[in-house]
Amino acid sequence: MKNVLISLLLFITMTGMPQENKETKKTIPVSVSIFNNSPQMPFGGTFGITSTPIHPGISIGTSHAWNKNPVNRIYQTFNLGYFFHRFSEHGIMLYSEFAYMRHFSSGLSAGVSLGLGLEQSIADFPVYRMIDNEYQRTSRWGRPQFMGSIGMEVDYQAACMPFPLFFKYQFWMHGPFVANYVPVLPATAVHLGIKLHFTK
Repeated sequence: MKNVLISLLLFITMTGMPQENKETKKTIPVSVSIFNNSPQMPFGGTFGITSTPIHPGISIGTSHAWNKNPVNRIYQTFNLGYFFHRFSEHGIMLYSEFAYMRHFSSGLSAGVSLGLGLEQSIADFPVYRMIDNEYQRTSRWGRPQFMGSIGMEVDYQAACMPFPLFFKYQFWMHGPFVANYVPVLPATAVHLGIKLHFTK
């Protein structure tokens, strides 16, 4: 009888533990943020953060962890973003970041990131070009540009909160912008967002 109980206990333990691990792995991290995009150098504008008028944007992304350390996290992000700069452009961004995040027991986390990707710049005004001695309107789909970014992020999640909130300050450059005027355009983006986990 004793051997049967021991065997039953071992069976329950061995079948129960993998199921718990499966549940922890069956989630997809998703971050969603709204941001203001300002054409300026880092730490310019109001309070060294941003400037007006507001050039609104939205971003959605996911991430892949490169390690399993709960305190010092190294991960890769994959992001899709859009912003509107009136009288200038609509920007569609597709980029990835290599990031490091430090987690503290207080519910705070802080990290940095380096990003690289593409931006499709679509002019917010008609663009014409001289062709055969007359002006003809060019494509409305814009032109692709390279982009690189540096980010600083702070996350916070109290015990009573269902998901963490985050603030991210991102400096990025994209180009070629205007070859004879501003070949590479610097900008800062201030993000406010949430991070969610969806079950697969």
